[in-house]
Amino acid sequence: MHRLLLVLALLVLPPVACAAPISLVDAAGRTVELAGPARRVVLADALDILTLSFLLDDPLAPVAGWAGADRLDENLAARLHQGFPSAAAVKSVGLSASELSAEAIIAAAPDLLIAGGGTTPTDPVLARIAEAGIATLFIYPPPGRMGEQGADVERAISLLGAAFGTGERAERFITFHRARIDRIRDRLRTVADRPSVLVEAHAGSQDCCWSPGAETDYVEFAGGRNLGAGLSGIEAGRLSLEYIIAADPDVVIGTGGIHMRPEGGLVLGAGVSAGEAAQSFARIRARPGFDTLTAVRTGRVYGIWHQLLGTPFDLVALEAMARWIHPALFADLDPSATLRAIDGFTALPLSGTFLIEPAS
Repeated sequence: MHRLLLVLALLVLPPVACAAPISLVDAAGRTVELAGPARRVVLADALDILTLSFLLDDPLAPVAGWAGADRLDENLAARLHQGFPSAAAVKSVGLSASELSAEAIIAAAPDLLIAGGGTTPTDPVLARIAEAGIATLFIYPPPGRMGEQGADVERAISLLGAAFGTGERAERFITFHRARIDRIRDRLRTVADRPSVLVEAHAGSQDCCWSPGAETDYVEFAGGRNLGAGLSGIEAGRLSLEYIIAADPDVVIGTGGIHMRPEGGLVLGAGVSAGEAAQSFARIRARPGFDTLTAVRTGRVYGIWHQLLGTPFDLVALEAMARWIHPALFADLDPSATLRAIDGFTALPLSGTFLIEPAS
């Protein structure tokens, strides 16, 4: 009798029990074959948990391991552990995306390694895990292959949606994202004026001043001239304070996070109060040398949480940059409202202070 009931139960199981194979062409141009939707994964970059949050109600549930956990600032890590208990079981598989441990990845027994820009297709670790039957999916291009702004994020979301079988959810966000990206692009098509812009990464660092190079096109997309564009062939490099003072940029945009507290730098991010952000913002504007810049004297210095960049949340940063670089053209943009709208797409809504400007 029990055997008969078991047979009957099997007959009424939904057809998804036999998932169809999935074939993808990833961001590195490689064909990736999966037996079915990914169920257990390793992240080569822990920060990509933010991308997974747009596709899964519990983005930590399938994550067996990740590398570079210190890329998640303390407040964001605490938010993950508070909201998703499975975060406690995630194992470290390396110090960063470029320092992965094949042994740790194999021990985690995933069916997929999700890689981003910090890993290269020729990394020997990938060959070793492939021999163990573990596929690798590049969701962002390897270094030096960045696409048009917005396209990389949309492709990452699309690839993961296909890999996890949540394609409809991916398409909803892509539609939202593309409309806002296109709004910026379309308005700037005939704009000839390109103000010079310094982006100071980790603003207030003792090792001043790190800035995105020619491989990073946030400023160019938002209608400015990147002061670091001369740093060709690299994603970021150092500009001397003397060079910055001589160039005297029209706009200065610093990035920050709670990792800048010990250095007295710009503090922004999840869980950061408006008061603490404002105090840190005042400090970086008053630094010797910076206080002589035209941008400081005219109130055109701004701040962005560093971890908005390189994730689907970077739409907020792009809107902010466009508004700051071309205030008259983009007076109607409200990046903070866009961030609130994004909350409707992600399982990890953010609260804190993520943008700052002199009037805030």
